[in-house]
Amino acid sequence: MGYFVKTASQSPTSSWSSNSGGMPKYEGKERLHDKSKKSPTKENTKPQEIRLHTQQRATRRATFNYMVAAKLSILEQRRKQEEMLQKV
Repeated sequence: MGYFVKTASQSPTSSWSSNSGGMPKYEGKERLHDKSKKSPTKENTKPQEIRLHTQQRATRRATFNYMVAAKLSILEQRRKQEEMLQKV
């Protein structure tokens, strides 16, 4: 995955910091984190049923492989027939 990073040489009035690895400068006041406050509890989420389509994928792949093999076989037969006709 590519990331676009603005460097200081591209624009002198850039709001990007050249020493922060491409992250924009934080110009607001720093947030004070009060550890005495508890974060709201999250609801328990139901685990999603993961469906693997391995068998379906295998069937489709086998069909695809068969179609490719059949096509190559037909092309090979045509090539051999054309060679035979050229020899005669």
